[in-house]
Amino acid sequence: MPGINANAVAELVIGFMIAMTRTVPFYTREIVRGAFNRDDCATRHELAHFRLGIVGLGQVGSRVGRLASAFGMKIVAYDPYIGATETPRAKSLDELLEQTDILTLHVPLTEETRRMIGAREIAKLAQGSYLINAARGEVLDQQAALDALARGHLAGLALDVFDPEPPVAPLPDDPRLILTPHVGGCSHEVKTTAGAKVFEKIAEFYATR
Repeated sequence: MPGINANAVAELVIGFMIAMTRTVPFYTREIVRGAFNRDDCATRHELAHFRLGIVGLGQVGSRVGRLASAFGMKIVAYDPYIGATETPRAKSLDELLEQTDILTLHVPLTEETRRMIGAREIAKLAQGSYLINAARGEVLDQQAALDALARGHLAGLALDVFDPEPPVAPLPDDPRLILTPHVGGCSHEVKTTAGAKVFEKIAEFYATR
């Protein structure tokens, strides 16, 4: 059932974008410890002011693009295996990185995509960019991304997938880092729809025997 969870993953990615650019995890920690600081609004930005770079225009990546366009984001994508689409395309990964403020990864894991985003690629992103991986953990050099976050080159990092999975090394306790346990494609609606489709396929199989 390819693509059955595409909407669920895409919605989580959009949620990551909003949470990072509006520093939701930071505010949560501040309020929990008793701080109620409303004086830094000028450092928070709406999505329409960001350039979104999508690596991979399959069912998830293309859905992310459609949802992001509703927020007025400037979108560019890179996928050498997908034909012409309405989404503006970069000719190369490097070209995409150089015009991206928020980078989101949506490619399958192959020998070509393994570690396709490493220290060199992250360095091509503008200072203060954001990075999201909701594809496969091995697509991203996780340590390189964490290092870039630690030194401030990345303003935020959101990971729904890890390398290895589950993570074995301690991850930093940083409000700029958002972590979820590979649940992007997991929702009540996905489970319900998948169950119904499995039932339909079984019924069709026995109806033809």
